[in-house]
Amino acid sequence: TQNTNRPFHRHIKNPYTQFLFIIEPEYRRNCKTPLDIAQRVFSKGWNYYNDHRQKTQIYYEFILVDTDSIKISPKTNPNNLELITHTSVFIQKIITIAELGQPPHHYKQFSSSFDLPVYNYFDYIQAWNHAFLFQNIENRHSWFFCFNKTFNTKQNIPYWFMDWWTFYRPNQDILPPSVEGPLFTFPSIQNTYHYDQKCYHSLSIADYHG
Repeated sequence: TQNTNRPFHRHIKNPYTQFLFIIEPEYRRNCKTPLDIAQRVFSKGWNYYNDHRQKTQIYYEFILVDTDSIKISPKTNPNNLELITHTSVFIQKIITIAELGQPPHHYKQFSSSFDLPVYNYFDYIQAWNHAFLFQNIENRHSWFFCFNKTFNTKQNIPYWFMDWWTFYRPNQDILPPSVEGPLFTFPSIQNTYHYDQKCYHSLSIADYHG
């Protein structure tokens, strides 16, 4: 039975935490909010730290798109076509080391031109963490994730992706009652890993506010 009277909140706290960096005393003295600290520590326009200035959010996003791991569909505000309000991500596949066909530290060329023309498997792993750290100028951008119909449910899933999914997977509390019904009645996919069957649900929704 659905609880239609359940209160909804704009932000749902993720029960999992992730280490970003150590907050030094000077940050506490000079910064009033976490956003102030992030703006002081990270480069302008960045929402994470990276010691390679060419490995931007766009670079990591390009890795996932170029490898056909995802398809993305950004949506803009009808009143401001330059403002991306939310983006849909369709997960098509997760590449394993075996599929890459080379040691993980070896570099591979993109299929089309890019400022930084190469990446390795470690960059590919990081892409799943950094590609979605985009935020619009109003700090109100959301991501919506789902597995594409073409996703091979029998493919080998790397452990690092299972770890990623554990951290970012959908939180039931963000789902409206109209979605909860279809989600819970949706048939489970058979022959899935015991580690986390939610990793294979074809209907998956996530909300991210950076």
